[in-house]
Amino acid sequence: MFSSIYKKDKVKLSKIIGLLIGLIGILAVFINKLDFKDLSVTNPILALASAMFFAVYTLIGRKVSVRMGSLKMNAYSFILGSLIMLPGLIVFKISPIAFSYKGLPQILFLSFFVTGIAYLTYFKGLAILGASNGSLVFFAKPVLASIIAIIFLKETLSIDLIVGTLLVLFGIAIVLRGEKVLKTKGGDKMLYELRIYHIYPGKMKDIHKRFSQITLELFKKHNMITLDFWEDAEGKEIIYYILEHPSRVARDKNFEDFQKDPEWIEGKRLSELDGPIVENVESIYMSRVPYSPYKG
Repeated sequence: MFSSIYKKDKVKLSKIIGLLIGLIGILAVFINKLDFKDLSVTNPILALASAMFFAVYTLIGRKVSVRMGSLKMNAYSFILGSLIMLPGLIVFKISPIAFSYKGLPQILFLSFFVTGIAYLTYFKGLAILGASNGSLVFFAKPVLASIIAIIFLKETLSIDLIVGTLLVLFGIAIVLRGEKVLKTKGGDKMLYELRIYHIYPGKMKDIHKRFSQITLELFKKHNMITLDFWEDAEGKEIIYYILEHPSRVARDKNFEDFQKDPEWIEGKRLSELDGPIVENVESIYMSRVPYSPYKG
């Protein structure tokens, strides 16, 4: 939802329906485990605030991880998070380093697998899928936790878990199906743009860095779908890539917005402090023939 607001996109009906079904699925898993007697107004408010803050963290984290890398971004965020919590520990007179060594294996597990590998791979996935689609995995977390509890803690398999799991998977499928339909809508009417960049001598490393750290993220921001990238196989300093557009009008508007984006203007300026990178750009517009073997 926050991703759609940030990109100023219309929230798709399939996404709303899928999210609602996913939420109903999670509720179905835990409905008989909730103790409504102890439930207060504070509990759902705190839960909602937590979800909203994590949604914003996911959106910003995905953007930052594309630029600086998932490993560095997570290292900085956890270090800063620890420093922010330090005053609270001091106020409540809790030692920041004292803990029971009986829990050391659990702490090591949480540090290495949960805080380390899980977040590293999560944000790497977000960089590829985008914040909106990548965050869908969190619907599966309660379900997976229940399944693991059944396997390792010998908990009982309940009808609530089965129904909830099916609903969560169905909700995710609806969202992903909606994205696929939207992407392929229009069939052979889609416009494909082959862009050919002739690079100044010695600047291939710079153009690769700019595309991977700046340009591709901004293409996504401005609704331009990148299908693939190539470089010349014979050693010429040339980059080839293909963009997919719903129409020429949409292409021109998106490119205009991209070129006016302050983030692009500043990123381009910084990347060319040692001189220009691209000598010349060619654009070739194409439409797919009916007998194309490409299925998208």
